[in-house]
Amino acid sequence: MNTFTTIYFKTKNTFRYLDNQFEDELDLRINVILIFVGLIMSIGFLFDGKITSQGSLFIAIAFVFSGGFMLVVGRYVTSYIIYGISRLLGGTAKILDVRVVVAYAQLPLLLFLPYFLIVRECQVYGVSHSTLAVIAFLLGLVIWLLKLKIFLGGLKYFNRFGNGKTLLNITPIILVGIVVHLLTIQEIILR
Repeated sequence: MNTFTTIYFKTKNTFRYLDNQFEDELDLRINVILIFVGLIMSIGFLFDGKITSQGSLFIAIAFVFSGGFMLVVGRYVTSYIIYGISRLLGGTAKILDVRVVVAYAQLPLLLFLPYFLIVRECQVYGVSHSTLAVIAFLLGLVIWLLKLKIFLGGLKYFNRFGNGKTLLNITPIILVGIVVHLLTIQEIILR
């Protein structure tokens, strides 16, 4: 089963499949996903003239740092926050289950890769910054909704929760997403 594509369309079936995998394999998969997503997200910095003027050593260090940062935040910080809330609500998920959900919920961020390539071409042809900001906002909104879908499906499956408790479980993610999107709207309006 190709879990990297089925997670979007058959979320519950994908988590059911992952639930039957060996823990060592899942641990490796979690690390690879989080590091890879971190590396892909750092590509956006390459299109900033200030960063690329620093030289290739700086870019290499930034890549390594962003992959490691995503690993630490995803594997430990976010996972333990979600796991703690889950335990408070009486959930049955183990920490590994929550890590799997957190890692797979990051996969929609890979949709930013085509956006980075489009931005590069738009800069060449002189498309306005405000147009690119609106496109980024809309893409970010779609990605956030996909992430929420994966979080909801995974936490509902592993915790054996209903919709209400699952929504309570991901409240921090919802709040952070709302704040980020409100700040993005403010940035678009002020430009």
